[in-house]
Parts: sequence; structure tokens; C-alpha cells
Amino acid sequence: MIQPPSLFRPRACRCVEETGKNVNGGVQPGMRVLPANSAPCDTCFFCRKGQPNLCEDLLFNNGAYAEYIRIPGRIVRQNMIEIPDGISFKDAAMAEPLACVPARIRETGVHPGDTVVVIGCGPIGLKFIRISFAAQSARHRHRQAPQPDESR
Repeated sequence: MIQPPSLFRPRACRCVEETGKNVNGGVQPGMRVLPANSAPCDTCFFCRKGQPNLCEDLLFNNGAYAEYIRIPGRIVRQNMIEIPDGISFKDAAMAEPLACVPARIRETGVHPGDTVVVIGCGPIGLKFIRISFAAQSARHRHRQAPQPDESR
């Protein structure tokens, strides 16, 4: 996992500046890409069982705040997509976290009439609330995350 201290910024929409000698022909300089911040090994117990989120050798690429970053080959091969024309970097950066929400809602087993508690109203929390309301699948309660006390 992430070893502190570490710069963590999971979404880094970028234009490819150059490619390494082992990069496949599908990645070219100038491409607009969205690399994920991690990639599973595909060989450990959990990967073989279809649970790559529990990978024993999950490769992370942190620190996407830099102007230029090197994306490890495993991430390039497994977890990097080209951003289509007409999609802004800002919108592309939100695609992955927001795409996770429907899958997580299915995993919870929420049924009509259930109470759903969403803590935090960032983009992912708001998406949970919106999808739940849209599906009319549950009663909802949410609370705003505490705001920092600037006097401290």
C-alpha cells in the first residue's frame, strides 16, 4: 500500500510526451490518457479468484502532482485508457471514481426501503446520493463532513 509520507493523487490525466522502448505500439506521443493509480499482478491468489482489488502485489503510482510522471508498464498495459476527443481532462479525471459508485451500490445489496447513510459530500458521496435517489431504492440520510477550523 501507500507508505507515508507519500504524495497521493490517484487521477492524472496527461498527454504522452514520450514512450519507453517496451511500450506497445498503441501508445503514442501526443495521446491524451488517463492512467489509473494502480494495477494488479494478475497472478496472486486474489487476482486468480477475480478479486484484483485485494491483490497481494498491487502496483501503485503515486505523486501525480508533478508536471511529468513515469507510468509503470503494468499500469500502461492494464489500467490506462485514451481520453476520447471532446472529453475534457477534468471530466475524464472524474470518470473512474464515479464509475465505481454503481458497482459499490450493487455490492451493498441495498433494497427499497433500506436506510442509506452517506458520510461526506464530495464527488463520490454526491454520486452515491444521486444514484440512490434516482433509483428510489432507499431512504437517505447524509451529513456534511466537518469543515476545518481555521482558527487552529
